[in-house]
Amino acid sequence: METYMSQAGASGPNRSQARLWRFDNANALYYALVDTLKTEVAKALDGGRNPVVALPTGNTMLPLYKLITDAQEDLRTDTWTCINLDEYYPLTSSNRGSSFATYLNQHFYSKLKKPVHLQEQINGQAPDAAAECERVENKIKELGGIDIALLGLGTNGHIAFNEPGSEFDSRTRLIKLHPDTLMANFRGREPIENAIKTNKYVSEAVVIGDKRKFPVVLIVPNWDQLERYAKIKQLSWTTRSELLTLPVIRTKMEKEVLGQLHDLARLEFFVLFRQPQSLGH
Repeated sequence: METYMSQAGASGPNRSQARLWRFDNANALYYALVDTLKTEVAKALDGGRNPVVALPTGNTMLPLYKLITDAQEDLRTDTWTCINLDEYYPLTSSNRGSSFATYLNQHFYSKLKKPVHLQEQINGQAPDAAAECERVENKIKELGGIDIALLGLGTNGHIAFNEPGSEFDSRTRLIKLHPDTLMANFRGREPIENAIKTNKYVSEAVVIGDKRKFPVVLIVPNWDQLERYAKIKQLSWTTRSELLTLPVIRTKMEKEVLGQLHDLARLEFFVLFRQPQSLGH
């Protein structure tokens, strides 16, 4: 079934018509996308230019990247100029593994027998975010625009990190992401838990409600380190449960935990500190 809708739900002479296809299942969609890619790549090459392709990330893209790499000769991926659709900022050693550049290398670039013609990335480690956005925009203009953009809808309707409320003609820019978007794109709790557990004051960390707006982090302290700190501060306590109730200790642990998350993402958490036997209950 094929219907039409105008872009952004608007009408008028400056709005082009977009075709909408409906499929019975996801596999039918993925195979149709591969066929469409073949057609659009051939058009670009017949026009004397290397196709410029904007590549996204996400779990829903994994089957498509598998099909693309399986059909890489037919799709002429070695002629593609690829641009990462978006990237986290700032990237540091603690969150580099969750970057979009890492994802695309793992699921696409590393699977190709021949490298793409040109690989252009948004630099999440650039010292000046605004300057990097401008550089990317200029690069897209230099390439003559984007021929093919693979896109998906986020859980709140965002497209390419254009959160609800973004202007229709938005360009490359730094944007604050909604917590739902961040949680979905970190693909679960593991990256957050691992980041927290690198702190010397933390023994275990478990994220609960990672699909909700305000997740909860259960923390089991590293008691040796925490008790050593309490002695330095000349605090008095009789049990570990009592130690956790002391304002100085709670402030210290919150600072340590949230400090681990600062470079990972702009997320809001409720942080709960528990003894080991309470973990997960």
